[in-house]
Amino acid sequence: MPMIPWTSGPASRTASASGSASAEVVIMASRFELTTVRAVPAFFVHSIRAWLQARRAAGNVGVALQALPLKREFWTLSAWESKEAIYAYARQEQHATAQRSQTASMKSSVFVFWEAPKASLPAEWPEARTRVHARLAER
Repeated sequence: MPMIPWTSGPASRTASASGSASAEVVIMASRFELTTVRAVPAFFVHSIRAWLQARRAAGNVGVALQALPLKREFWTLSAWESKEAIYAYARQEQHATAQRSQTASMKSSVFVFWEAPKASLPAEWPEARTRVHARLAER
């Protein structure tokens, strides 16, 4: 299982310097399921590009990625200063191109948001998976 561990973003450094480590952050977990295994290589490439973009994005506190190619699943886990920062990131390149070009390959996608103290980072995969699976069960 290819995995990129939690990597701190630019907002983690500015927050540490300003002493606001007790502030709340918005955590986002996402799960993407692809239609076929043949779609995995292209999605993987776009995922890496979007991860590289995220780790430099304004407002990003940290980001991680997991790929389960044989299950056709990709997971992201990230922390942001605000939802506005998440949406600004999503509108920019590489993410915007990935979003448009991979729509046809997508069987399903799930996004979950919650707030947590910045001091509790890095966010943990077990909690993210529990929250995503709970959202899937609501469908």
